[in-house]
Amino acid sequence: DCFALLVYERPQESNVGYFLEASQREVVADAVNAAVLSTNPKHKDRLYSHLETLLRQLMACCLEQRLLNDGQGESLSLNRLLKNNNCKRIKKSD
Repeated sequence: DCFALLVYERPQESNVGYFLEASQREVVADAVNAAVLSTNPKHKDRLYSHLETLLRQLMACCLEQRLLNDGQGESLSLNRLLKNNNCKRIKKSD
């Protein structure tokens, strides 16, 4: 449905204009990403980018590790991991 935005001269005034709202950005981005990935002739069956596949595998491994440790251990927080990594880079550059 969000691809219908392309046919309107003023999409924000159309019946699909709600896709331009901030709350719909992720939905539209996912739809566009899936369309781009599905048109790659080398990867006809690919639903996810390589990065998303890697992150999904990382999450699955972390969850499996917690299960093997009877639910003990810290859960993976990608936001926290990225923030900590960014702080380390900033400290190195000082």
